[in-house]
Amino acid sequence: MSTLPTKLVLNCRAEYVQGKLRVKYAVANQGSDDYYVLDTIPTYDPETHEPRIDPAMAYLCATGEGALLLRGIPPMPEADVKTRIMPLAAKLPANQTLERQFDLEPPLRERNPYYGPVKDEDCEQLKVRTLLLVVQAIRSTVREFVAEPAPLGPNLFRVRSKNTVGDVETLRCSMNIVSTPLLKRRDRFVRIK
Repeated sequence: MSTLPTKLVLNCRAEYVQGKLRVKYAVANQGSDDYYVLDTIPTYDPETHEPRIDPAMAYLCATGEGALLLRGIPPMPEADVKTRIMPLAAKLPANQTLERQFDLEPPLRERNPYYGPVKDEDCEQLKVRTLLLVVQAIRSTVREFVAEPAPLGPNLFRVRSKNTVGDVETLRCSMNIVSTPLLKRRDRFVRIK
């Protein structure tokens, strides 16, 4: 991860709306460089197999009494993987703010785009009262930075740099939530500490 001081500020909140946990967050760029917020993991339509954007797609894992929701580069599984899954990025110019909102259906489920779904009976049910939102971004001025428009929507880019994973800056925002069920996988699921 980058050791430069970030010029980004993350604000977040969560509330229940019509039985779903609505997560809202805003990333403010208070610096002079453009950033790219890595918060959109492409997925596929289960029927047509066409690529699409699911605003709620993110890595989620249990963390003691709470849950961690990562809008960024998902951790790789222990199994041999040929290609790293990289999120698409939204450009965040200097002195601008990027706002996002999505809903999570309870019970929350541990998930990672590298893993397929598991049955409810293959999970341990927990109750969580905190949600740690982690959002990742990359500065446009890092070494050998490239941003290419992605075909899945406006202001979405494929980004890379000389050391993409190492150049990522990580923001955190903790939210207290109403006690919410979370299904913790029993398989060899990789969890972020």
